[in-house]
Amino acid sequence: MRFVSKEGGMEPIAGRIIELPEDAEHAELRDPHSPFMAYVPVGSIRKGEALVTTGGGRTVRCALCHGADLKGLGPAPGLASRSPIYTVRQL
Repeated sequence: MRFVSKEGGMEPIAGRIIELPEDAEHAELRDPHSPFMAYVPVGSIRKGEALVTTGGGRTVRCALCHGADLKGLGPAPGLASRSPIYTVRQL
C-alpha cells in the first residue's frame, strides 16, 4: 500500500495508476471502508468511458454482460465501484 510522504515531492505517473488512501490512519488499520483516491494518466478516463459505452471497436459494450448499472448481471460480476487497478488487471 502506498502513502503520501510528509516530505512531499511530485513525480509524473506516466502509464501507472496510483491509488492512495484518503485517510492514512484508517488505511493502516485496514479499515475496509477507508476510501482511496485514484490518480490515472491523462486521457485514460475518456478512453475507459469509450470502452464501457461502445466496446472501443474491440469488444461489446460492458452493459450487455454486466448490466446497465454495471452492478452485475447473472454470472457477470459487477464493475461499478471497483478499484481501477482491479479493473485494468481483469481486462
